[in-house]
Amino acid sequence: MVKRIPHGAGLRRLRGLSRRAVISLVLAAGLMTTGGIFAYAAVIGPPNSGGLVAVGPASGENGFPSWYKDKNNIRLEPCIDANDANCAAAAPLPDPSKPMSFPDNFPDEMFYQLADSVMTDPAVPAFKAVSNFNLEGAFGGGVPKANDQIVFGRVRFFYKGLPTDTKFRITHPYGVDELSSDGAGAIRFTEDGGLSIGQFGEALNSRIGPFLQWDTGAPNGYLGDGATEHAIIGSPYNTNYVQIESLGADGKPDGKFSEKSSLFTVMGKKATTSGVGVDRVTYSRTSASDGMLDVYANTDPDAIPAIEVSGTGIDPTPLRGEAGHFAARVPFSSAVPPSVTVTNVSDVPASKKTADVTDAVRIKTATYDADASTLTINAESSDKLSPPTLTATGLGALDASGVLVVDNLDASPADVTVKSSAGGSATLPVTMTGKGFAPTPAVAFAGPDQQVLQAATVTLDGGGSTGPISGFHWKQTAGPPVDLTGADAKTATFKAPNVAQDTTLTFELTIDGPGNPAPNSVDITVLAAAPPAAESNAGPDQTVVQATAVKLDGTGSTNATGYAWKQQTAGPAVTLTGANTATPTFTMPKGSDPVTLQLTASNANGSDQTPDEVVIKPKPDAVNIARAQFTRSTREWRVEGTTDVFGPGVTITVFNAAGVKIGPADVDTLGAWKLRVPNSTVASTATVTAKSSSGGSAQLTVSVK
Repeated sequence: MVKRIPHGAGLRRLRGLSRRAVISLVLAAGLMTTGGIFAYAAVIGPPNSGGLVAVGPASGENGFPSWYKDKNNIRLEPCIDANDANCAAAAPLPDPSKPMSFPDNFPDEMFYQLADSVMTDPAVPAFKAVSNFNLEGAFGGGVPKANDQIVFGRVRFFYKGLPTDTKFRITHPYGVDELSSDGAGAIRFTEDGGLSIGQFGEALNSRIGPFLQWDTGAPNGYLGDGATEHAIIGSPYNTNYVQIESLGADGKPDGKFSEKSSLFTVMGKKATTSGVGVDRVTYSRTSASDGMLDVYANTDPDAIPAIEVSGTGIDPTPLRGEAGHFAARVPFSSAVPPSVTVTNVSDVPASKKTADVTDAVRIKTATYDADASTLTINAESSDKLSPPTLTATGLGALDASGVLVVDNLDASPADVTVKSSAGGSATLPVTMTGKGFAPTPAVAFAGPDQQVLQAATVTLDGGGSTGPISGFHWKQTAGPPVDLTGADAKTATFKAPNVAQDTTLTFELTIDGPGNPAPNSVDITVLAAAPPAAESNAGPDQTVVQATAVKLDGTGSTNATGYAWKQQTAGPAVTLTGANTATPTFTMPKGSDPVTLQLTASNANGSDQTPDEVVIKPKPDAVNIARAQFTRSTREWRVEGTTDVFGPGVTITVFNAAGVKIGPADVDTLGAWKLRVPNSTVASTATVTAKSSSGGSAQLTVSVK
């Protein structure tokens, strides 16, 4: 028996668990883990390719696409108005008492499709399974901000009360997944397709699509009412249900656990407008009276719209086109308008998009002369009346004739970009001329100079030589003669002679290879008496910024001619560059643990028997809490902020004032983190503390609503 739970606002908030606290897979495939909740996930069956087929232009003030279209020709616009009875599950405004405005009073998430399945079973009181299938809009930094919009297709399973450490098959409208529960009988799985800022087409490759809708009786213009559980249609595999089955050792359902539901709450509003996007608007002129604007716009390719452009000094002028692409050429005779507005007057209400007007930049040539190591760029602007300044990115400004010559450039870029002070830009691949490059030359290296004792066996090593080498040849050029063994090999050996005073022997290495490589020499000093024992000195302890280069310093060692650094077992592993030099380097790992390294100095008399240690401590990151909010009605925690150490492996854990953990949050690649926990069992307190895995912490007063 399966019991369905009413789908209220509190359950809606479960969808808002921090998207930064889960591992998201772009393009929907592969192995996933979320906080160690499960160990294995596999997508079975055919990929859901082509479920969504098109995305509309980002018209309107909020910067999100006007619509998404599926292969059944259903177009959905954002179901964003919480006052719309059929969009009641939309995210609330920060201040519901004021009108929606972007970005100051705009929700931090929005939905084109929101489809949820919620299951419980009275026979298994601990069991609860929430499955989400959403096409969602949000922001890369978590907070509404222009030019930070993302849209992604999300498949999420949030299950508890399952048999522990068991493999399950989950059949759902968009495929089949096999996941393993953890030791507490829980599964948490999130798969997001399309997380790049502004790349709205990525969501077309997610597993969401076609859209799910009530099988009968949906409100006119909607997929469902967003609150009532109902049977659905739309699955590309005709699996319009969620079924959870335990699997046996043979990978087949074993009948020990099975739950199934065909009821979903579905929210989605069918698009009533086509929208309008602007590809570019450029101007050209040779005099004050012959200016021209070239306007390029786009909309739904299946629509037959009326689109016009207007602006300062420009009467409304229609664009011409078909299949979603439109253009106009509009004269102007006064100053260049700074911007224009393109309007789809067929939409009700009319869709508008404002775009800046720039000049058009054309790169005539971009040529690299490999013989002269010279790059020459020739470009022009469409503004002949007042030619703007043209600059090649990373290379410099072009002269008044539109030419830039860059000398002594060892390697050519693959392409060049020229930007105009009037806003235009163009990129062109570089063409190379000249003779072909010579093969990589071989370079001989006879190794570092050495000090040795009398009668010691000395090894000469040419292994540091580089390039395509076909032969090695050693010969002695100074000092008492010795018998070389392996004179025509990469390594040669000899026995150090007896000497009355310190004596230097010089050996020359010649290699066979392209480039007529020059010989290289090494000096071997034979000591008449053993030198004083070497004493290791690894330098002072350091505290350094995480993820930055650390330089060790063993130059304080006495009587040392050799150095051997190694890491002690404590602390995160590091990779040393130059481990056999006095000053090796490594990159400080992220985290709060120190790194301990040991130096053993040596000379011809042997190695120091008492190595010295140095401890490198990480500087704690600077953690900031931007918001800490607790909502009484839903017992929802929202805590978010930033840190200056970020990227994979950095996490923030938030605690209330009593020291009880509210939850963890991953730090994204820009240093932002966000924690959202609905239905929390953790009580509200006056303050919260955020502790970073990189050692930093911060505290903030809680806002209670």
